[in-house]
Amino acid sequence: MKKDKVTEILSTALCDALKERSEVGLVKKIQNVKEKTKKVLMHEILSNGKVNRSWMKTATFDQVKQYIKDQGWYGKGT
Repeated sequence: MKKDKVTEILSTALCDALKERSEVGLVKKIQNVKEKTKKVLMHEILSNGKVNRSWMKTATFDQVKQYIKDQGWYGKGT
């Protein structure tokens, strides 16, 4: 399976943030989605289940962006 650059960056950032060990599975999920929207990314984050991030369901894009920056993985892999 060949990863495109966007998928690689997204999967690396999500794996780092969630301490996910199955990067291949996460990459497959992301590649199978045509649009990488906030809704799709939030589903991936929320479905992990390791940390309660239910507040993200009602968060604005700016709140999510700030959360990502605060976590220290904003822009990783670029």
